[in-house]
Amino acid sequence: MDQKDFKRIEELCTQEQSPPCAAACPLHVDARALSGHVALGQWNQALGVLRKTMPFPGLLGRVCDGPCQEKCNRSALGGSIRVNDLERTVVSKAGEPLVPPVPPKKPAHVAVFGDGLAGLTAALDLARKGYPVKLFASGEILGQALADWFPDRLNPEILARELSVLTRMGVDVRFSDSARIAEYAHEPGGSFQAVFLDLSVMDPALWNLARTGTGGFQVDPLLGTTSREGVFAGGDHSSPVFQAAQGRFGAATLDRWLQKVSLTAGREKDGPIPTRLFTPLDGIQPEAGRPPADPGQGYADDEA
Repeated sequence: MDQKDFKRIEELCTQEQSPPCAAACPLHVDARALSGHVALGQWNQALGVLRKTMPFPGLLGRVCDGPCQEKCNRSALGGSIRVNDLERTVVSKAGEPLVPPVPPKKPAHVAVFGDGLAGLTAALDLARKGYPVKLFASGEILGQALADWFPDRLNPEILARELSVLTRMGVDVRFSDSARIAEYAHEPGGSFQAVFLDLSVMDPALWNLARTGTGGFQVDPLLGTTSREGVFAGGDHSSPVFQAAQGRFGAATLDRWLQKVSLTAGREKDGPIPTRLFTPLDGIQPEAGRPPADPGQGYADDEA
């Protein structure tokens, strides 16, 4: 049997492929494993599933819009599993957020402008990579825009608790007015080796980014590259989970650019991916998805 035959047989094997729900999530949260742990009341294990791939699960788990649900196998059997409501239930039981280990500091200084989900995720991931990070917030408190957008899900207490991870990792948080940020945007060479812009709260026009033919700005949605060398951006997506993912993609690209390696090699699994995993639905009883009795509070334990 030659190499081509091995390859052909290997391609027939799909069991290691991602389930459709996880493949549709830009952060690849394992919704199947999450649901399994919740079904057994294993709250710590379910939280561990979120922590594995989701930045700031105590924030994003409360506001996730559940793109995985569009691909849920049960959608053809009466309704998808309400994964975003399950996530809210799981993170409501979490204690203090975990602080990831921080490697030795790298010499390059980077900045993140804007503290929406993209900027916060970029700051977190860059700090985890060892960069000294300055994060320029756009409001009176860190994550102010999130509190404004999701007043029924996020309050200042939750924001302070979950975002304390950043300062505990050494991220230097600054509260700067628009005039000071404009100075940074126009400094020749800049004060930093590279910057990331959160487009959900920052005006890209300030940074002289090239526009598209439709009046938007030239930002690669998966890489976060812009028309300006050393300036990366993301966060202009309407989906909260995609905003966070764009922060992650942009941070990865920024790191590769500083390391002078390929920006694209080995990144085929960034964002939603195709899957060939097949799950037969024969004999499974159709059932409608069940919303929480109290939508404002999410599921009670037995409902979940």
